[in-house]
Amino acid sequence: GFKTLVRELHRAGIEVMLDVVFNHTAEGTWGESNWHSWKQIAHPRYYLLSKGCDTNYTGCGNTMNANDPMCAEWIVGCLKYWALDMHVDGFRFDLASTLCRGGDGKVCHEPNVIKMMSNDPELKHVKLVAEPWDCSWPDGYLVGHFPSCGEPRWSEWNGKFRDTLRSFLKGDEGMKGEFATRICGSSDLFKHNGRGPCHSINFITAHDGFTLRDLVSYSGKQNACN
Repeated sequence: GFKTLVRELHRAGIEVMLDVVFNHTAEGTWGESNWHSWKQIAHPRYYLLSKGCDTNYTGCGNTMNANDPMCAEWIVGCLKYWALDMHVDGFRFDLASTLCRGGDGKVCHEPNVIKMMSNDPELKHVKLVAEPWDCSWPDGYLVGHFPSCGEPRWSEWNGKFRDTLRSFLKGDEGMKGEFATRICGSSDLFKHNGRGPCHSINFITAHDGFTLRDLVSYSGKQNACN
């Protein structure tokens, strides 16, 4: 099973990071009546609502109310299971800015669920990586400013590294200085709160958007509907 896989990867010197999605669920998306779990238990405790309706900071039709004490406890409990029972080495949090939103939908400086993750002694050994944005602009774009709620242990997907490298690779003018800043560790983003280059997760392509081949093959986006 999965635990055996993790054990064998560790024996080979390979760490295991789990990509987790605590920003939304597959229930009730786009107005469909397919609720089967959390709404039936406590809709306003597990989901961010506005005037009784689901909010959509995720682009998926609903948003988890991650900083409600009940929802936060569930999230941290899930992480402990994977870390303590399955022995994964860390987590990458999809659309992590949603985890920073309070009950009013606004981004908090010290979100309860982030504080719980960061300071729980049973999670002290795991790596924490944020995808520091969601689908709300500009308040949900937290690159370089994702809250640590304690010692600076959170790493971030560096979206500015991605955008700069893409522009540089396809020959956009005036990118040399920005390119040098990103290649040298993005100190402009991470130095101010005691973090360094190791807190920047540098990437050019991911599971969504252009592949690297697309990036150097086309001048513009061809799939407008997406």
